[in-house]
Amino acid sequence: MSGLLTPRFFMLLKEDETSELQKLLDDADFMDYMIDNDQLSLAFVQVILLNNRPMLDVLIKHGVDINTLDSMFMENGIMQAARYGHKEMMLHLIKLGVHVNHQSENGSTALHIAIENVKHNFLELLVQQPGIDLNIKDCSGFSPLLWTARLRDWRAMKIMIDAGCNIESKDFTKGVNSLHIVVDKNQAFWKGKLATLEDNNKCIELLLKSGVDIDAGDVYKNTPLLYAIRCNNHNAVKKLLKMNCKFIASRRVGSAFASTQFYFNPDLVGCDLTLFPLYVAMSKLQTKTVKMLCLAGIKYHKLANEKRILDFMSSTYEPLGEMLTDLVYHPMSLKQACRCAIRQSLSYNIEDLRSADLGLPAILVSYICLDDLDEL
Repeated sequence: MSGLLTPRFFMLLKEDETSELQKLLDDADFMDYMIDNDQLSLAFVQVILLNNRPMLDVLIKHGVDINTLDSMFMENGIMQAARYGHKEMMLHLIKLGVHVNHQSENGSTALHIAIENVKHNFLELLVQQPGIDLNIKDCSGFSPLLWTARLRDWRAMKIMIDAGCNIESKDFTKGVNSLHIVVDKNQAFWKGKLATLEDNNKCIELLLKSGVDIDAGDVYKNTPLLYAIRCNNHNAVKKLLKMNCKFIASRRVGSAFASTQFYFNPDLVGCDLTLFPLYVAMSKLQTKTVKMLCLAGIKYHKLANEKRILDFMSSTYEPLGEMLTDLVYHPMSLKQACRCAIRQSLSYNIEDLRSADLGLPAILVSYICLDDLDEL
């Protein structure tokens, strides 16, 4: 008999018929049936989705545990509220004592869910709650900040940064930080794959302005620059170069050796680690990226010691081979040499030159800041 009343119970719940609902809940046999068949947890979730706080209080009055979890994902009430952006419900649940840092079966918290479902207003309020862990990671090793990077959501990213999260947070497996993820097209997830160029740029600018290490290495010491080159993200390469990233050598990019194989010729490898970003760009026939790297100051003249590579590039992809040969065997202009020296001597954000009162001609500042890369 109790089972037959279940559909009526949920209909009353949906229609907010409090008095009739309480009569059912006062029936001991009906309550036993609901508990034995895990229907109370379903009712708890539904009340939260309906954003019905008075009805929630009715359930709690009749013994429903405030930390009830749904049976499928093991999410608590705050996480359910986060999915739909119910701010008042979230505050009510926290006041009742629901655990704000509860993790579901996949390790997600309410922060992860609010970010994934683009609930910015909810997120702004959630990060202010006492005891909230801004850096907790899910089972894949992604903190809430790393999730904002995967989704290319600069608004949520700003909320997390302003709240004081660890901007150098890294995942468990690859050891990548938020900048690695933003510049790597392959790590864009779901909505991140549909992000605009402006969204990507704002994420990069926000992270760098917040002080994230532009030259941070993953577990193999690969920097964001190498990630951007490897996935053909020319825009990100340009951004990183203009922000004065370093040409740091790497131990590995898909190889156990301290060099990179040219994917179209596995027997051909570069041996000078100071040219590693250049090797990666050459191996992917990225003429535009190679030119940007050379203009930004990578010591491309060292390729003169690797004639085999230059000869092979000339025979494999003539436009790139000709450009490299012309660069390598002709002296660098004094203007370019001075720019490289100035940029290498500056330890702070190169973009600060634009606002610094140094009395320098605007055309000189523009040249030092690599504005000519915009013309490529």
